[in-house]
Amino acid sequence: MATEHAPQNPHEEHEEPHHEEGEGNWLISYADMMTLLMAFFALMYALSPQQTSSATSSAVAAQNGGPTKQMDNGETKGQAAGQSQGQTLSQAQAANAEAKEKMEIVQESLAEAVGGKVNKPFKDLADKLEKMIKENHLENQVKVESFLSSLSLKFIGSTVFGDAQSELNPELVPVVDKMLALIATEAKENMVTLEGHTDDRPIVSERFPSNWELSAQRAGTLARMLEKDGLTRDKILVVGYADSKPVAPNRNEKGEPDPVAQAKNRRVVVQLLKK
Repeated sequence: MATEHAPQNPHEEHEEPHHEEGEGNWLISYADMMTLLMAFFALMYALSPQQTSSATSSAVAAQNGGPTKQMDNGETKGQAAGQSQGQTLSQAQAANAEAKEKMEIVQESLAEAVGGKVNKPFKDLADKLEKMIKENHLENQVKVESFLSSLSLKFIGSTVFGDAQSELNPELVPVVDKMLALIATEAKENMVTLEGHTDDRPIVSERFPSNWELSAQRAGTLARMLEKDGLTRDKILVVGYADSKPVAPNRNEKGEPDPVAQAKNRRVVVQLLKK
């Protein structure tokens, strides 16, 4: 019996064997992830505080610079080491701050690389404070910095606090009060640390026996204003550092006072910490 075959369509295409598409996509994603991880750890290593630790160790070594020895200018080796120590510690602290800033830049870059975004909890507050500073032309006296876990508001120089005085310049009281009221309102659940700092010039008076008292009293002045503006006492911490944490060397290489650097070191820092 003959079997009939359907006429073959000359235009009919032969089906090719089916292959699953995207079988290697997971390899690409995996490779991307490993590349990002390698970049992250490489940057972490590059930003490790080894150099800062070395600088701090050098400062400690300078402080314990061996037997006291008279120098040509009548200065002892220990005194020269003390000046060197202050400069070295300042450099170490600057290196710490720079490393922290770079690390946050790295974190933001990595977040953007994977399509994400780093959330800065105080960004809106920082923008409002910046606006106040610019409106009152205080860019040289007041600085605001927003980080991933904190915000700092710095009041710098003798124009904010008079020389050897713990009270605010009367002309600046209204605008400073507005800034602190904004902090008390928008960050009332956050811990606020107020740090007082001075330069290395000694002070001896009936009210301020030393720079410890002066620095703490300046920070206390802003603490009272924050409390008046509604921030509760359990959220306020006042610290006086005297001249122990300079942001710049108070003296040059010859051991002479540096007025510009000393002005930078005279400051009160309002530090907001992430909950």
